[in-house]
Amino acid sequence: MKRLLKNIALICCVLGLSLAFQACEQEGPAEKAGEKVDTMMEDAQKSMEEAGEKMGDMIEEGGEQIEDAGEKMQE
Repeated sequence: MKRLLKNIALICCVLGLSLAFQACEQEGPAEKAGEKVDTMMEDAQKSMEEAGEKMGDMIEEGGEQIEDAGEKMQE
């Protein structure tokens, strides 16, 4: 009888753990929304970096044009 109770307890523990692991694998709406926010933030960061690089390039080009204009004025 004790062996039967131990087996039943073991089966219950295994079932409980398997349910716990399955619950961890499933994503709820909050997790899905969080992933979307993370993706949007990464995309926004990339866009900002690209915009910063373009702005830096434009500033550099503008500086070169000013230098060229200054050289032409000195001639």
